[in-house]
Amino acid sequence: AMAFKKPSFSFGSGGYSPPSAASRAGPAETSAVVAPVPGVAELDRQRRLLNSVRHFVGEWYKGLKGIVDAQQSLTSSVRYFLQGGDLDGLEDGPVTLMLEMLEVFKAANEAVQGHTTTLAVVQQHADLIFKDYEKVSRQCRKRDEAYDRQGHYNEKVSSLQTQASGGRSEKLQRNQVKLQKASDELEAIDTECKRLVADVVSKRREHVDRTLTSLLQGYCVMMPKWGEAAKIAMDRLGLRDADIVSPPPPPVEEDDRLTSGARVQVIGLTGAAHLNGKEATIVEFDQAAGRYLVEFDDGDKKKIKGVNLEPVQPALAQDPDTSAGPAGSGCPPGGTSEQAPEEEQVAVRMMPASIPMGAVTEVEVSCSMGDTIEEVLVAGRPCEVLESTTSTAIVRVGPFTSPDEVDVEVRARHLERYLRKQERGLKFYQALRFGMVGFNCKASADCRRVFRNEGIVMGTCFSSEPVARFDGGQAGSCPGWYFEVAVVERQDQRSIRSLALGYRFEDIPQVASTRDLGETAKTLPKAVMLGYDPPQLVVNGTMVKKTDSKLWRPHRDVAEGDRLGLFLTDSTPQQVAVFHNGVERLRLPVESGHGSSIPRYAVIDVCGQVSGIEFIEQAAIPAVVVESVAAPAAPAPSSSDSDKEV
Repeated sequence: AMAFKKPSFSFGSGGYSPPSAASRAGPAETSAVVAPVPGVAELDRQRRLLNSVRHFVGEWYKGLKGIVDAQQSLTSSVRYFLQGGDLDGLEDGPVTLMLEMLEVFKAANEAVQGHTTTLAVVQQHADLIFKDYEKVSRQCRKRDEAYDRQGHYNEKVSSLQTQASGGRSEKLQRNQVKLQKASDELEAIDTECKRLVADVVSKRREHVDRTLTSLLQGYCVMMPKWGEAAKIAMDRLGLRDADIVSPPPPPVEEDDRLTSGARVQVIGLTGAAHLNGKEATIVEFDQAAGRYLVEFDDGDKKKIKGVNLEPVQPALAQDPDTSAGPAGSGCPPGGTSEQAPEEEQVAVRMMPASIPMGAVTEVEVSCSMGDTIEEVLVAGRPCEVLESTTSTAIVRVGPFTSPDEVDVEVRARHLERYLRKQERGLKFYQALRFGMVGFNCKASADCRRVFRNEGIVMGTCFSSEPVARFDGGQAGSCPGWYFEVAVVERQDQRSIRSLALGYRFEDIPQVASTRDLGETAKTLPKAVMLGYDPPQLVVNGTMVKKTDSKLWRPHRDVAEGDRLGLFLTDSTPQQVAVFHNGVERLRLPVESGHGSSIPRYAVIDVCGQVSGIEFIEQAAIPAVVVESVAAPAAPAPSSSDSDKEV
């Protein structure tokens, strides 16, 4: 609404001139000469200024509204905190500061409210002024059209005048009359156009006073009111600018490898490079400084960061028959001068240590190398190195398509000397989100949570993408699919219904409305569901087995804050297992009739007492060992499956 639609006429500094004036000038004596419209350049400057004012008003209003909303929210929280009465352990200073800031927020809100009234008035004036611009725009477009008509008849008259045929005289006379009429219309429209432009330009001072001047005055009046309240609060509290200090840096964690009495070697120093290569003994860790106090062999003591200290491995006893190199070779004991030492297994720290699969993420790599880090490999794939030093590097990792823990290798410039490797140093996890949700449900903004707003049914919710298959990471564990949710809301209303977890195969149902999914997921084809009350296993819309309520009954056992996971094995026979707060509660054989290559979407039926759930990121995948059991035959999809998916 703030964008100004530029009219067809030009607002150039040379004034208004139709684009085809030179090409359409003819020899007819009745041709009108169109002079430039005076004041158009000034009108363009006014328009540009007004457009900027309108844009500022809109953006500034949104910013002020956000500030006021944030202050009101914080004010409510502070009042609620202070009304609790239990202020033991708090000093008088913070409590007084909170009380003073309530007054500052109140004064600030009053100042903002007054300024928003000014903004509304400025906006109204700007809208009225733009109506004047639209009048000028419409009149100048009429002028363009009139000039085109005048040029058209001017060209026809000129063409007929060059023809000697006597039969053309009547046609020439008719066109001369039309030319004269078009010229008269052009002159009248041009006069009105000039008048409108002059009228708008003459109101320049009035327009500026009502828009820009009013806006800036209101701005300047609001700021002192805001600042005055803060100044009074500072005087009452005795605060000065120098008292406002920046927060302390986060504490440095102590390295488990660098303990008191350990021998270390200094590496990677730039300001005191002469210490690099020297060995020392750790005295203690200075928590406040975030550095280690080390003592060199000559008795000198220094405080050095942990990233610049490398533990020294104790020398191993060597066989005297093999400790010396070949005779006459000049080699040191234990090998040749060209031989590189074996790869040293030193910890490589990744921050973060877990990242979502399918995304490209910047990761900080930390390890002591002794030379600038040049290459980082994750699962054997080189990463893009954005920044690097001798101890840290920022790299771009991903995307990876499967959840797994992979090895990380870090290499410096001289690869034959500097190589660090950390097995299972980086973990990729799947960040599941909700896609289609039930008719009575609503997903959060980030789609991690779903809440059922009304009723106790129609809460069938699906993940937005298939659950990733993982290989059995732990010894003896079976590969398969696993997802985990947390119960974030449980209603106290009495209901005999409860939630269920499951998988949908192939794709998400295509329905015109989520109401068509039915009351529960029990009728869902191409799916395996486990739960409800009494607990039961449902396959392809048919109940296969009622389970033992003593083992797991969600209606009785599930509470707010609990974690529920569903493991579907990729084995023969196939099994499905429920994990409640990390403990396996129930496992059943199941035959879904779908191979491992078929996508599997997570399904959660938010039913009964459970009304809010959340996908858990980086959930630990449990170990499941499949035993030899007979799996019940899967019921064939009913003939009405296609109707259920319409």
